[in-house]
Formats: sequence, C-alpha cells, structure tokens
Amino acid sequence: MLNHFRQILPRTIRPTMMLANVRFNSTPADKSPVSANVPSSLWKLGKLNHLAVAVPNLDEASSFFKNVLHAKSVSGAVPLKEHGVYTVFVEFGNTKIELLHPLGEKSPI
Repeated sequence: MLNHFRQILPRTIRPTMMLANVRFNSTPADKSPVSANVPSSLWKLGKLNHLAVAVPNLDEASSFFKNVLHAKSVSGAVPLKEHGVYTVFVEFGNTKIELLHPLGEKSPI
C-alpha cells in the first residue's frame, strides 16, 4: 500500500523515511488489538484543527497545495527555533495542514 502512495503523491508530500514503516490497513481504530482497551467514545474525532506533514522542500510543497489543490491560503515560511523547524500553514477552510521542514542539522525531523 505504501508503494501505491509513493506513486500517486508528488515528491513534495511523500512520507518521510520516518513514516516509511507505517502500516496502512483497513482495520477500524476501535477494533485493532492496540486499541482494545480504549473506550470507543475516544475514537470519535471532532473538528480537526490541523495535521502536520514533514516535507523535503517547503517551496515545492507550498506551490503544490496552492496551485494544484487550490488551498484557501498558504502562509509564508516561519522559523520556529525552539522546535527546530520551519513551518507553513495551508488552510482549506475547515482544517489546516502544517508543512514542516528541518531548521538546521539538529532538527527533530
């Protein structure tokens, strides 16, 4: 399944190596062995504020979300030294995507 995502997603938003080991499956979260002891009410997702995605190139990723996916707005890059990243917020109206890029060699991403 991950290979399928690698083929259809542009290089600017492909999963990083950190996410390469993520297993995609169709098991509902409230039915998986990992979540067996978690009440199903906790799995009901309300409004999603934002989702963060690490990208290899902020300019290319920003352009993709703006020009291809027609995002409502795309902010400029802001360095967050305390977190070791540059961040760009992409707004789609009801939610946002936060694009992250390393800020220096000691970045956590």
